[in-house]
Amino acid sequence: MNSVDGDQSCQRRFSVMNSNEDRLTQERESGHYDDAPAVKHCATSNDPFFWKGTTEDEAFLKAPALFEEYYSTGHFAGWAQSVVENRNMFSMFYVDSKSRMTTDDIQHVDLKLQWVATAVLCKMHQIRLQPDIQLYEREKEVLRWSGDGKTASEISQILKLSRSTINFHMRSAMFKLSAPNKTAAVINAIYLGLLN
Repeated sequence: MNSVDGDQSCQRRFSVMNSNEDRLTQERESGHYDDAPAVKHCATSNDPFFWKGTTEDEAFLKAPALFEEYYSTGHFAGWAQSVVENRNMFSMFYVDSKSRMTTDDIQHVDLKLQWVATAVLCKMHQIRLQPDIQLYEREKEVLRWSGDGKTASEISQILKLSRSTINFHMRSAMFKLSAPNKTAAVINAIYLGLLN
């Protein structure tokens, strides 16, 4: 989700899934990419936006320096769609590829991606509208460790608790977050800012 004001500058931003590339993450969070063609498009339109990963691409021509940087990370073609929720807020879903794509390639997957984007963005909107969710500190700890890839057995050793206690806290957090599994619970908690 990105919050935008009238001049399209982001006030609050976070990503449920993002890159481990620290420099790029810092630049995104500082607003460096607010003028990226995909972000500008998605801030004002629900129509899909795509780029082919070439220097002749219309998106590339709008921001060549930005796309050169993007291409240098090994990413090329991509597709994005948003839900503009109101004048000041939009949510954007995007996927990218490590190879270049033709218009035919993108059109082949466009309807499927629109379906996935709509489903993901609608679910995120539902989560955001849930009443204020309160997690106990122990539930947050278990979710953080699980998000770091630790198993219940490993978390029990780290926190010096029994495995059944770890599973109890995980189930409790999953219930509160309306999550069908551990991964969804971690993602929902991050999205709602409960693990900060």
